[in-house]
Amino acid sequence: MSLIRGIIVEIAKNINPKVYLELGAASGGTITQVSKFCGRAIGVDIREPKIKGSYAFYKMTTDEFFKRVKKNKVMMIPPPDLIFIDADHHCEQARKDFYNSLLYLSPRGIIILHDTFPEKKENTVPSLCGTVWKLAAEIRDKKEFEIFTFPYFPGLSLIKQRRKK
Repeated sequence: MSLIRGIIVEIAKNINPKVYLELGAASGGTITQVSKFCGRAIGVDIREPKIKGSYAFYKMTTDEFFKRVKKNKVMMIPPPDLIFIDADHHCEQARKDFYNSLLYLSPRGIIILHDTFPEKKENTVPSLCGTVWKLAAEIRDKKEFEIFTFPYFPGLSLIKQRRKK
């Protein structure tokens, strides 16, 4: 198991999310492992996953998915406690995915953002980290979020909204 996948699985084991949402399910490897530790797992990707598991899967873009959620054609009840964003590697789309996810995230929820530590310029191509690292930097500058980035290529950032006092 990769370091990144292992971290996500360990988080799921510890928080036991009622709902886990994965944007960019790719081959299905991560969601298959995480689904063992949550009540309901939902994956979204433009490609069919290679690994089938006990999770709901939506073959569509993340924008289409959130449109369907908004129209109640996809139920995420209770709200996700854990959301992993690893779909489009462009900062603009990752930003949309992040803010769309915040609309549905449970109060105790955590968002995990992938590809946030490219380490060197060659890793900022879209097939690797792209420009997602810029979003992590933006979030780090905002007072309403707590963020921790694992400084290992390709990077993983854990994001939680600060509690309002």
